[in-house]
Amino acid sequence: MDNYELQQPIPLRALNEYCFCPRLYYIMYVDKEFEVNNDVEKGTELHNKAEQ
Repeated sequence: MDNYELQQPIPLRALNEYCFCPRLYYIMYVDKEFEVNNDVEKGTELHNKAEQ
């Protein structure tokens, strides 16, 4: 891990995931394993529409 990575802010969602379950945080943000399901796809679509 270089100095640049150490200086990056922690996304609030990541901090929330860690507080809820450190193991889940590790799986999602360190191992980068995340299952995309219908709810995730719909949420992504809604966020993209809101950003336009």
